[in-house]
Amino acid sequence: MLLIIDTAGQTMRLALSESFLNARQDTGLPALADLTKLDWIFSHQEGVNAQRTHSSLLLPMLAQCLAQNSLTMADVTQIAVNLGPGSFTGIRSGLSVVRAFGQFLPKVQIYPFNAFEQIMACYTAVNLSQHASALVSTASGTALPKPALASQVWIQLDARNQTAYCAQYAAVMPRYPNEAPVWQCVTEPAWITAEAAQAQCPPGVFKIEAKAADALLASVDVPEAMRSWLARQAIKPVQWADLMPLYLQPPRATVKTMRPEVTKV
Repeated sequence: MLLIIDTAGQTMRLALSESFLNARQDTGLPALADLTKLDWIFSHQEGVNAQRTHSSLLLPMLAQCLAQNSLTMADVTQIAVNLGPGSFTGIRSGLSVVRAFGQFLPKVQIYPFNAFEQIMACYTAVNLSQHASALVSTASGTALPKPALASQVWIQLDARNQTAYCAQYAAVMPRYPNEAPVWQCVTEPAWITAEAAQAQCPPGVFKIEAKAADALLASVDVPEAMRSWLARQAIKPVQWADLMPLYLQPPRATVKTMRPEVTKV
């Protein structure tokens, strides 16, 4: 079973489904249509008071999910977790749970993903779905028709205080029309100033900013889009100790040097 945990954003997502490895094909990459036939055993999205309730709701919701389906954590073989960027408290809530499971359930495979990959998964799902009617909003709030699948995508998220978190993806185009592309991250997620983000954004790429990203996340089944992404991208599992969070801004804490005590004679 696959468990998806996402506590990095305003909406907490928890979903349980069949292992995404079963959707992979030996002969090539699976088409998007092949990945949407399996029903989720449990899928819940909670958006109450942003991240303030994530830590208190996550474990009770997970226990309820398993109990309703006569399952235990021993039945879970894969865990996918959102590393951010996002809320400091929200990210730590999800990672703490996943790290604990990784320690006490050594057979569980952990697959990390970040908010940029989540956005790219939803962008792919919106564009390749024959029944997609969602509109993507620009940063100004203007609704635009569903765009054609771009070969280059620049994602720019607001990191507050005139800064931004950015990443760029390039598509390896599919061999067949109904096949989903594989995306390569050509510019790793980086925290930079908003001015530098505007200067570094390559001309001609399809740009997704904060409001457009929110529109994408609201227009599709996010857990299903992530399951499709995991199947297509061939992401490798990591050890629980190697999970590194992406916070909206790097920690600003500094280590103070203690002065040695001098004993007066």
